Amino acid sequence: MDKYDTHIAELNSFSGEEQLRKIASDWLEAKGIFQFLCKVGFTNGSPEWTRRPSNIGCPTMIKASNVEGSYYKYKAESLGLTEAIINDERIPLETQLIRPVHFEIFAALQRQADQELGRF
Repeated sequence: MDKYDTHIAELNSFSGEEQLRKIASDWLEAKGIFQFLCKVGFTNGSPEWTRRPSNIGCPTMIKASNVEGSYYKYKAESLGLTEAIINDERIPLETQLIRPVHFEIFAALQRQADQELGRF
């Protein structure tokens, strides 16, 4: 069990509206499976937060920003990860659409970022 499994277990310990609030809260904090996809997995409130690259995002931010007409353009710190996210139909475009079925998808992307970017 890794840190992403632990985070998923924590998210799954909630249900209904409480779970949706927890998802939104953790997403806003860029916590666990919602970390930014860069060499340093930034979380809101961490000392590195103010030094984060402004164009790096989490999977939902990257997916939504690559829809035609989007003002923002977020990416991962790896072209392969960015392309994987853009092409993955399973990733929701909005935070409020994230459900438990998405947790493993987000975790897999974080694990891929760990491998590709040398995060530990």
